[in-house]
Amino acid sequence: MSIGGKNSILQSVGQSSIIGKKDINTLSVQQGFLTNSIFYNIDNSKIDNFKELLDLVIFPNPFIDYININFSRKTIYNIFVEIFDMNGKIVFTKKYPASEKIVVPIMKRIAMGNYMLTIRSGNNNYSKKIIKIE
Repeated sequence: MSIGGKNSILQSVGQSSIIGKKDINTLSVQQGFLTNSIFYNIDNSKIDNFKELLDLVIFPNPFIDYININFSRKTIYNIFVEIFDMNGKIVFTKKYPASEKIVVPIMKRIAMGNYMLTIRSGNNNYSKKIIKIE
């Protein structure tokens, strides 16, 4: 955190009071119970270029016929879904439009076993091991 040209590092991991603070030139390091709160008002309403993060939930896992992918908010870019077997062979690939929820119908196309699901949207990638059961 930087305040007025001074850098600060704060850490709180359950201590009941401040157990250490050190100031060196423009650097302040503090550890322990932190009671001071600093609030910032940031206006980024005029910024069109921001980094998209893939915050998502995949369920069910293990799955039988389909996988749901729910994003915390609608993606900006198209969504590319690929499923690989454990040998690295692509067994499923599909492009979806930008969305906040998609359903990937796997059905009986792939055999029971372990697979790697990869999701790509813009410059962001997400990978997760999934399990197909019957």
